[in-house]
Amino acid sequence: MDLGLTLGKRVKINKWHFSLEGGPIFNVLFNAHGKVQLGSSEFSRLEDQKDYFSKQIGIGAQLSALFDYPISDHLWLSVGPLYHQYFNAISVAENPLEERNAVLEVNTRLRYYF
Repeated sequence: MDLGLTLGKRVKINKWHFSLEGGPIFNVLFNAHGKVQLGSSEFSRLEDQKDYFSKQIGIGAQLSALFDYPISDHLWLSVGPLYHQYFNAISVAENPLEERNAVLEVNTRLRYYF
């Protein structure tokens, strides 16, 4: 699970708003689900393999640029790219898992302001 702290700056451009946000992310392992391949053909459930994931808190950073459009006074539609980078692996060195430490994606979200 990722826990993040995001700080940003928002600028109004006509009806649209442009937001630049960034901050640290902390990756915490609570429970892992799925399967992992052991050897050439044997599969095992991750719940049964206790020695695959690091017990340390993973640290990373995220940065996003969003265009926000007001649908109503309190509801906004946001669209934009998000980049996040993890600085350490989530698996232990003895059993490395193939993982992506850097991800670029496009986010679409609805925001409700109180």
